[in-house]
Amino acid sequence: MSGVSGEGKGRGGGDETGTGFTAEERGDTVGRTRRNLVRILIPVLILAGIGGTVIASHGAPAALTGFVNGLLGSPSGTPGPSAVSPATTPATDASGTAGASDTTSAAPAPSPTSTSADQQWLDLIAANAATTVPSTTFSPYPVDPSAETQSRLVLSQDTRWSLLARGLPVIGMETTGIVLPGAAPTTLDDLIAAGMATRVDATTVLVTKTVFVSKGAVLKLDAPGQTIRLLSHAGEFMPIVVWGGELDITGSDGAPVTITSWDPERAAPDVDVSDGRAYVRVNEGRVAVDHLDASDLGFWSGETGGFALTGAGSFGSTGTIAHSRFSGQHIGVYVNASTDVTLSDSVVRDSDDEGVAIGATSQRIAITGTTVENSGGHGIAVGTGVGDVTVDAATLTGNGGYGLRFDGSPRASGDNVAGFSAENSKVLTVNGSTLEGNRSGGVSVIATSNVTVSGNSVTEKTVGISLRDSQGEVTGNTVQVTGGNGIVFDGALTSARAEGNTISGNGPSAIAQTNGADDVQLASNTDSGWAVQWELLLWIEAHPLALLWALLLVIPVTGIAFVFYRRRRQRRIRELVESATIAVAKAEKERYELERNGGVTPATAGAPAASPAAVVTAAAVVVAQATRDAVGESPEEIRRRLGTSARWPGAPGAPGATSIPARAERPGAATTQPAHTSVAPGAADDRAGHTGSGSATNFGRFSSVEELAVASVLDAGKPIDRVATALRVPVGSVAGWVAKARRLRAEQENGGRD
Repeated sequence: MSGVSGEGKGRGGGDETGTGFTAEERGDTVGRTRRNLVRILIPVLILAGIGGTVIASHGAPAALTGFVNGLLGSPSGTPGPSAVSPATTPATDASGTAGASDTTSAAPAPSPTSTSADQQWLDLIAANAATTVPSTTFSPYPVDPSAETQSRLVLSQDTRWSLLARGLPVIGMETTGIVLPGAAPTTLDDLIAAGMATRVDATTVLVTKTVFVSKGAVLKLDAPGQTIRLLSHAGEFMPIVVWGGELDITGSDGAPVTITSWDPERAAPDVDVSDGRAYVRVNEGRVAVDHLDASDLGFWSGETGGFALTGAGSFGSTGTIAHSRFSGQHIGVYVNASTDVTLSDSVVRDSDDEGVAIGATSQRIAITGTTVENSGGHGIAVGTGVGDVTVDAATLTGNGGYGLRFDGSPRASGDNVAGFSAENSKVLTVNGSTLEGNRSGGVSVIATSNVTVSGNSVTEKTVGISLRDSQGEVTGNTVQVTGGNGIVFDGALTSARAEGNTISGNGPSAIAQTNGADDVQLASNTDSGWAVQWELLLWIEAHPLALLWALLLVIPVTGIAFVFYRRRRQRRIRELVESATIAVAKAEKERYELERNGGVTPATAGAPAASPAAVVTAAAVVVAQATRDAVGESPEEIRRRLGTSARWPGAPGAPGATSIPARAERPGAATTQPAHTSVAPGAADDRAGHTGSGSATNFGRFSSVEELAVASVLDAGKPIDRVATALRVPVGSVAGWVAKARRLRAEQENGGRD
């Protein structure tokens, strides 16, 4: 049989396994080309999906859109200030109003009547910047034109105020009103009389010039019920700047002083910050504000963010802000390098960035009874270098970051050129406040000493209260967190005490100690209302699109698993078919040789004696028929390989045709075969047991699963359980088939003896 199996490789395009069977007989109905295509296509699709996700997340679609628009000749937008010609020189005696206007790459020198003061400053900055470019052959660093315009406007503003504070003339002097020290404070009526403002009606005043309050001067806006509009539209804006002086704003309950930006073209507040917007700033001065309603002020930075108190070094601003409201600002209230500042009983809402931002070196800042809500960033953001901050009875809700974030990290880790301190921040007190619905969490404290967080009500997602590398106590708080950690102590530098807190909700931990935060004392905390939830589930809830992408990737991966499973099952079936086929063919061959040695076969008892050559040919035909079932070769091919020219005995028209037993009936088979058949050379073998190439499973010469199972067990000696597993048939069914086949074979053997 080994010789026959080896020869079978010549038909059907070869054999992958070396067993002598065709792909169809092994059960491979898909085809090699299609299989290889699937093997290549699935990994390519997976890699393409992953690559597409990464590319899309890095802005490739926008870049592609810009490239296509460039090919089609679409406009790319108005050139920003960076496109100003280096030859453009601002006029030093220009007049106009403070602000920004559109520029072009071929703009002429600024005209005293057509270009604002700030635009002239921008032209000067752009010209100086252009002279530093080493060569026009280098591609410029990509910068958002709007961002560049706003940042340069901030620089021009600072430069102007510094020069004015020194009594030096600047571009746009004609549009700048300077408030000088006097015997009495300067009032709103004084601004109108000096031509710096225009009264629109009995309760409305439009400020048409920049108001600069010099050192020692006082601007007193004691005007309950009055609305002060700061001119602010395309190309120009008029801020109020106090540089070393004092700003007093006084309204009354129900009749606050209103300060807002104003765009005369829209007859509404200015909402476009791309070219700057009016603001109020007090630098190295004093402020006293009561019942102020400020809205739609500020752009880009903290100093120009809306309502700002700033300083430099040891000279900072100071003062109080009470019973006021700040809405729609870039930053609601900004405090930097200032001391002894109090914000009380006020409301800060709908800021583009932080609601209240406290910058470097500020000390003794108190926020009491104040509501900060719906800010784009943190409700209250405290930066590095700030110390002694108190937040008492505040309400921080619906902000885009934390309700309160305090970063007390040292500004430097050692000696540095700026001379920054290597100490961390100290003293933070958060007491009796309500924090709810802030996107990142309630309270986050980083690298700060002397921290006290007590008596607060915190209702958040992700995290309620977090101390990282900080030292202090968290006591008496009511914390409810959905899908996160209640109280978190993080970092090896953390040393804290948590006592008397009530924590409820669900998430990984009610009180979590992570990254080496071992020095934490826990006492009398109640977490009976806490349900533990896996962190992986929380991550999936927070990133629903990630789950979608994972499912999209799981589908092809699962498909690959099914492909390998199917191949494994096909291999098992092939092994059964091959072993059973070989065993049956071997039995038929032995039966034939036995009958030949007896001199005559039962099928030819009454026929004329065949010649020796015919007998040899008949034996070859029996072997060839068995081989045909196993490897798919036609009898004619086998006859040629055997080297005989005699016709097949039994073939129609063959001289001395002799009926040769075809395939002996296998006892116990599900279907019976004819005892004899006449086969003509080259005739198609359509006997039972050969299924079409389009069938789902090809069992070779076996006409049914039962026949294959019986032959595998009785003829090939395979275990019943292995056969049942390969064919996906219950073990009991296979055992029943085998028992029935054994009975039939026993009956046939007994009948043969009789």
